[in-house]
Amino acid sequence: MSNQRIFTKDFVDILSNSIDENMDRYKDPNFDWMEYAQDKNGLHTVPIEVPDDLCDRMLATVPPSDARNKAIYDFEAAKILFEAFPELSPLQVAQREIWVFLSHCVLMPYVRKRWEKIDEEEDVSPNYINEHWLYGQGVVRNWLHGLYWSVYATVVRGDSEEQNFDYTLTQRLFTHQNIRSRGVAAAPFLMSNRAPLQGLMNFVSAHESDIFNKYVEYRMDACVQLLNNAGGVVDLTVWDQNDFFNYLEQCKDVIVAIEDRKKQRKALREQQD
Repeated sequence: MSNQRIFTKDFVDILSNSIDENMDRYKDPNFDWMEYAQDKNGLHTVPIEVPDDLCDRMLATVPPSDARNKAIYDFEAAKILFEAFPELSPLQVAQREIWVFLSHCVLMPYVRKRWEKIDEEEDVSPNYINEHWLYGQGVVRNWLHGLYWSVYATVVRGDSEEQNFDYTLTQRLFTHQNIRSRGVAAAPFLMSNRAPLQGLMNFVSAHESDIFNKYVEYRMDACVQLLNNAGGVVDLTVWDQNDFFNYLEQCKDVIVAIEDRKKQRKALREQQD
């Protein structure tokens, strides 16, 4: 295993707190963030190996500007990123330094092309940088970390020594981009644990034709809220994915009753009572 120099935690904090003053640097596609980090003593070495062709492969997944469904392209990008680092430990996955380093250095061309407003518009808000290159609203809001975690939390690994991955649940998650980036991402427990997310996606797959054939976003939101509510009653850390699936099965009548936001709030209040 090769070693890779990445940003330190302190340097990531510096970047997060100085977006405004760094805007000219972000607007410059040729700015050398590695050199900048070196000048700030912001690099350290970790035992990961970055494939030489990773950026080129990721660039090939950027959706055309007129693409109506960008999810299929982002799903491919997520698979490539995951398969580049399939053996990261949970601790490594959680290290923001890795993802901020990749977004500013190795994969900066990909992130710039995927979020092209940075090169196409004169006045790009600091929040735009924060949301995609750093951490605006949690794990999924850092673009690369969100791509990786979405696969990491849903992929089913084969039993053989060969790297065989079943992406069925992952693809289902990417089918609904708003759910992935907002609904699920807004539930830290879901995005920090595989079992509830896999249980949720199994439930969605099992009821694609009778529950999630309409009002998908609203009903997915209801599932997330129901799981959050359950966490106030039982210790969810001892549940496996089947427990989460079975709990949602018990709540089917509540979920299928959701048609709009107003009815959703009423049904969930009644469920809590």
